[in-house]
Amino acid sequence: SALDLAKELYNLSCMTFGKEHLDTVKVLPRISQIYWELADKCEESGDEVSASYYEAKAILTDPMPMYESAYKHILTLANYAEFFYNTGDISRAKEIYEDIYAKCSRDFGEEHFATLESAHYLGMFYLDSGDPEQAIKIFDKLYSINCKTLGEKHTSSLESLNNLAMAYNNLQNYQNH
Repeated sequence: SALDLAKELYNLSCMTFGKEHLDTVKVLPRISQIYWELADKCEESGDEVSASYYEAKAILTDPMPMYESAYKHILTLANYAEFFYNTGDISRAKEIYEDIYAKCSRDFGEEHFATLESAHYLGMFYLDSGDPEQAIKIFDKLYSINCKTLGEKHTSSLESLNNLAMAYNNLQNYQNH
């Protein structure tokens, strides 16, 4: 199967290059994508989806590689969180988004792009799930860091400012109802 071949490639890459070598790390998104597709095709048991997610998560975060390709890992895990959100498992989605952010903060530091990207996903989750106060905290922090590191006119800073404005707008809408 595709999964067996991808796992074999990963194991051979680990033996040849080492677990944290860039060529080995590049295999991980392929494995996760296969798990995602398997979970996506699963129509019956939530346990099967859960097992796929946890196996992919173990592969991706044991330990989280310290390379710029971490973005692909964040995106893959964010896709899992979005899957759970879209299927109504909001608490699991929240757990995944918060876990991604915590690990990136710990492993990369607050100003690393991987941490900022994971914070963006977490902020958007809070915004979409009806918690604009938490979204404001995240987007305000993102905006400050982006302005400090990239400048006020950088597209990432402007996107953070736009998201912050949306969160304040949502907060106002919730308070008026």
